Formats: sequence, C-alpha cells, structure tokens
Amino acid sequence: MNFASRSRMVLGLRVVHVLAAALLVGAALFDYFLLRPAVRLIPPAHGTALQRRTATVFISGAWIALALLLLTGLHRLYLREDLGILASTDLFVHGHGRAMLIMIIAWLASLASLSAMIFILRPLWIEKLSARLGLPAGGGDKKTIPAGSARWVDRLRLLNMIASALALLAGSSVAAGGLF
Repeated sequence: MNFASRSRMVLGLRVVHVLAAALLVGAALFDYFLLRPAVRLIPPAHGTALQRRTATVFISGAWIALALLLLTGLHRLYLREDLGILASTDLFVHGHGRAMLIMIIAWLASLASLSAMIFILRPLWIEKLSARLGLPAGGGDKKTIPAGSARWVDRLRLLNMIASALALLAGSSVAAGGLF
C-alpha cells in the first residue's frame, strides 16, 4: 500500500472514529441531561414506555459506536505502525499515549456500564415486574421499574456520560500532543 492510499485510509478511519465518538457522546449527553429529567415530569406509565423505546435505540447505537471505536482505533494504530504502543510502557511516557490510555479506560467503562444495564439490570427488572404483576417470568406489560434498579441505572448513565466526556477530551487533546 503506497503512502497516499494509506493516508486516505487513515483519514477515512478517523472520520468514522470521530462520528462513532460523536454518536456515543451525544447519546450519553442526551440520555442524561434531556431524557432522564423529562421522564420524571410525565406520568410513570408514559415515562416507562418512553424509556423502553429510547433504550432500544440507545443500546443499539451504543453497541455499534463502541464496536466502531474499537475497530477504527486499532486499525488506525496498525496503519500508523503504532499498535505496539498498547503493550509497552511508552503508553505512559508520552502525552498522546496517556490520552489513549484515558480513551481506552473510558471505552471499557462504557462497555461495562452498558453490559450491566443489559445483562444484569434488565433481566432483574423483567423478573421483579413479572412477579409483582403476577405474570409468568419474561412476559407481560411492564408498568414500573423497581426503585433500587432505577438508582443503579441513573448511576450507570452518569458513568456513561462522564466516560464519554473524558474520552472526548482525551481524544481531542491528541491533536495538540496529548494530555499533561
């Protein structure tokens, strides 16, 4: 691969990487600062329906964004012949390496919080709500969310918002040489 085609590919990957990051950050900010307060202002039945519908879109978009961020980030490092930095102590020595480390930690935090919401809290909600409504497990109309689970979801939403904002700041600092 010649230099011109490699640089075009790196640019294309950068555009996809930035768009995926914008999708993740925008969704986290929308979810935390707009959707969460709005749901508290409407009746609980409507709020639950709104959250359920937006959660499906948010979760799908978040999985796609996280996968794109991982793939484009690793491929960009590979094309720049800088993939070895992830396994060396140079990650901590240079400013751009520290910024990459913050982005990796933020990516892992987003992955963990999204996984916890999908694979731990959601099945608990379905089980508790089905028992409360006298329905068979996994079925029926879900009217309300248990209070303890709702607090955990708010905490995980906050974690997603903070992780996304930190990754955005770290990623934008790379162009200026990285962090500290």
